[in-house]
Amino acid sequence: MKDSLQEKPRCLVIHANLLEKGGAELFALRAIAAALKAGFRVDILHSGGAIDWVEFERWAGFEIAGKEHIRVLEPAPTVFDKLFGHDKPSLLAYALSLRAARSLAKDYDFVYSTYGELTVEHELAMQFIHVPLFFHDEESLRYLGHQSGNAIKSAVRTAYVKVCRAIAGWSRERVSAVPALANSKWTRQQALRHYPALQIEHTYIGANTSVCFDQELGDWWRQRQDQIVILGRVVPNKRLDIAIRVVDRLQANGIPVGLTIIGSAAEAYRQTLEEMIRDKPYITWKSGLARAGLEQAAAQCQWGLHCAPYEHYGLAAIELQRLGCLTLVPDSCGQSELVADDRFKYRNEQDLYEKFAALHSNPALQEVLNDQRRALIAAHTFENHDKLMLNEMLRVRACIKT
Repeated sequence: MKDSLQEKPRCLVIHANLLEKGGAELFALRAIAAALKAGFRVDILHSGGAIDWVEFERWAGFEIAGKEHIRVLEPAPTVFDKLFGHDKPSLLAYALSLRAARSLAKDYDFVYSTYGELTVEHELAMQFIHVPLFFHDEESLRYLGHQSGNAIKSAVRTAYVKVCRAIAGWSRERVSAVPALANSKWTRQQALRHYPALQIEHTYIGANTSVCFDQELGDWWRQRQDQIVILGRVVPNKRLDIAIRVVDRLQANGIPVGLTIIGSAAEAYRQTLEEMIRDKPYITWKSGLARAGLEQAAAQCQWGLHCAPYEHYGLAAIELQRLGCLTLVPDSCGQSELVADDRFKYRNEQDLYEKFAALHSNPALQEVLNDQRRALIAAHTFENHDKLMLNEMLRVRACIKT
């Protein structure tokens, strides 16, 4: 097959909003990079508007080779755009992208959803599931970060999901017909809970940082600050309030550990967080850092912490461990696969306090966690995952009639 622009096979990538800049968006960029490397032209269909690639690559921490072969599309305006603009709720944004893709798919050689279930029928298609999205049962809502127990809120959410299903053209049979990948063993099991006939495997997305501390504990770690660091988007469901209360308690009980929060927040939550950390000199919030500054700030801290209760993979937790932080995670969902020993997983706020206090005072425990950390970061790499993705893209391309 010739590689002229006209004869390159065409890939349609479907996402909700790439400008959300979370773990799903980082995965999407890497999938796009793999498609380009495999020789595809890539059209991205999402509801977030134009993309500044210079700024986007700065955020992602890597350059996308061949981005001149990328085109960004946006679904045709609907009544929802008048209501929400580019700030549409994520499931609605994704449903609208899927709706638009159903009429466009015939013009493409390959269709790939990088956000969730694919409702588009196509001879060559693939879907990446970060967590099943089109469900409103209590368990699914809990894993999506929605609290149950309020009948009115539950009814509104159920209606919202059903509307999004209708917009997307969702059916269990349609989704089950598309080969899938999941971002953890836990996510794979959740997908099979809803789609028992689905052909799905899992791959750890992995992480990449400019430096990787894969050594035994030594002076490099002891010279760091006695500081817990939290990394990632600053939003309510990351449960920063738990970390703040635990550090307050540690301070009150003679353990002088501090807390560094690294990440950006929307204006409404910014004010909430600023109020929570006011008059706490041992808590620092660093916002708006470029990738290099973010990594440098995290690598000055000894300890890492992840607080989101239902993380389907836990990209920030992997990054913290690559940067040399001994990191505790909640004992739930896919993130529980990131630590092998139950002494480094916590069930609730009290359990976190007790397990961190035990770790902080015990060099032998620190050595155990560091050994696990080194094994983990060797298994969860960009290279492992990206090689799998490239091989998959090359396999798909070989199926395209020339």
